[in-house]
Amino acid sequence: MTNRTIWIASLLGLLATACGKPPAPPPLQPLPPPADCRVGPKLDVRRGTIQVSLAETVDPAHAPDPANDAEWLIFRQLYETLVTADCEGTIRPGLAAAWASADGGRTWIFTLRENARFWDGAPVTARDVRHAWLTSRRRAQAEGRLYPWTWIRAVDESDAGEQTVTVYLSAPLADPGLFTHPVLAVFRAGEAPSSWPVGTGPYRVREDPPSEALVCENSIGGTLHFWVEPDADPRDLLATPTDLILTRDRLALDFVREHPNFGSTPLPWDRIYVIATGGTSAPRDLDAFREELANLVLASDARPAATPTFDGAPCDGYARPSTDAPVLRVAPPDDRLPFVRGRLYYAEGDEDAGRLAGRIVALAGFGADSSSTLSASLAALLDAPAGEEPLAQAIDPRELHAAVKRGEDAAFIVCLHRLLVDPCQVREAYLGPAYDPGAGGLVISLVATRSHLINRPGLSGVNVDWDGVPRFDGAGWGALP
Repeated sequence: MTNRTIWIASLLGLLATACGKPPAPPPLQPLPPPADCRVGPKLDVRRGTIQVSLAETVDPAHAPDPANDAEWLIFRQLYETLVTADCEGTIRPGLAAAWASADGGRTWIFTLRENARFWDGAPVTARDVRHAWLTSRRRAQAEGRLYPWTWIRAVDESDAGEQTVTVYLSAPLADPGLFTHPVLAVFRAGEAPSSWPVGTGPYRVREDPPSEALVCENSIGGTLHFWVEPDADPRDLLATPTDLILTRDRLALDFVREHPNFGSTPLPWDRIYVIATGGTSAPRDLDAFREELANLVLASDARPAATPTFDGAPCDGYARPSTDAPVLRVAPPDDRLPFVRGRLYYAEGDEDAGRLAGRIVALAGFGADSSSTLSASLAALLDAPAGEEPLAQAIDPRELHAAVKRGEDAAFIVCLHRLLVDPCQVREAYLGPAYDPGAGGLVISLVATRSHLINRPGLSGVNVDWDGVPRFDGAGWGALP
């Protein structure tokens, strides 16, 4: 089957209307009272301009699927998913005001909110949702990233009107948490190839007149100025007229503790770094090693991670949809990297992953010449060919992701991001079937990290979602006590 045939089959699969009408949804159940997800001081706020400094690159071409913390922060203000998850993990309305399933979670019916609008005022319809998902799915398939598309069998709006989206899944889900995934955010292509995709979020990008900062504004007087300075030292950014910095840098956090003009608020632990490998036995003496990695190796605020999920729950028996259907198979590119044993691959641009890989390879290099049980077991885990030293190698993040999903016979440092409430779905989003419990591949957890909000006194009304990403739609300046 040619790539063109696969693409057409995929397109038809998502556009297809499932046989028969969708089951009538059951009565909607009331949501629990909203959780207080504000971080920092709880002050009454007035709208105004908030200056935000970011030390990572931001590429509009990635929207709405972020590639780093800076993009997670910006995209969250601009693009909406059908539902969201608050800081306690409760599913909340997003673009959809209501949702229900009448067949045990195999079909989900979403009703869009009446005032859902794109930035230009055009109403958001079910057709827009489906078109946005098709666009995102084509890009993901080209990169070999199948999650969460393996779950979505068909999307239909033909029988229920413009405000109702019916989604048929490949396997039932007990709740609609899958639809909080950022790649399922709704957008429309911008007028120019280089412009930002048009979103529905509370903030919109102001592209005219041009500015050195990325200026985003909402309809109630709030303005965000994002100053993007890749690779800048966060401590240097504190010397600029900034109001807020999102950082993991431990040195910056130490500096802020001695700085009277800023405060720091920790956000949820949102990343777990693991080794994914085809090895057969996990290293011993890992507890002390994790402590060393968290406290002495990483530059981020980190702690040891004893399990590869955020709540420690086992994923034994967790069933993912089959990827055997031709429309879901992605042929590996002819020029793909030749992955080999003895190398530990990590995502290019991820400083924490690079530090972890460097330390592990350094210890494994002692191997058989060391009396250290840990060094010997790490050397066995990486399994370098005789006479060769283990090596750490940075590769493109999306190439690494595709290789892990394929189950390449090599070792990888993988960052699991807390993007979904279900920890087993988080695992599925980043790890392929080769790393399912009982499938043979090993997943060895190392450390967890988190971001901090560094802000000037008086900034309040910043909310944080389940995945640790702040929202600024309620943010502003309040009188200090």
